[in-house]
Amino acid sequence: MLFKIAKNMELYFFQNQSWAPVDLKPCFPNSFKDKYFSIRDKDGKEVYLIESLAQLEEINRKTIIEYLKFKTFRFEIVGIHRIEEDFGVRHFEVKTNKGDRNFQTNLDDWPTIQKDGSILIDDLFGDQYCIYNLKFGQKLISDYIS
Repeated sequence: MLFKIAKNMELYFFQNQSWAPVDLKPCFPNSFKDKYFSIRDKDGKEVYLIESLAQLEEINRKTIIEYLKFKTFRFEIVGIHRIEEDFGVRHFEVKTNKGDRNFQTNLDDWPTIQKDGSILIDDLFGDQYCIYNLKFGQKLISDYIS
């Protein structure tokens, strides 16, 4: 068994004497961050199950960890400058741990509170923003969470 990541950050799995693009899906229970990952082909069919990252050879474990970091990347919002609604979208102007950013969400898409108390926001393009502890702008976001 062997994995590699292409320059476009697509994950590949070596099977049947060739490299095939695959997707990696965490399985339940989600409480185990390093266990139970389904490797699926382009049709969504499971081709391999990783029961534990510890079972993988070091090179494969590092590849999977790198891919997971890329796949689960989120901007951390540390402050909110402004939130406005206009023409079916909600505009956010925020300060993240990587600098100022602007993004939009559909009006029907609401921030969700996670089990750990953080707030998760998905923008129109699939980027994710997470709020753990705001330095400013708490009042601006309070109207959008329940």
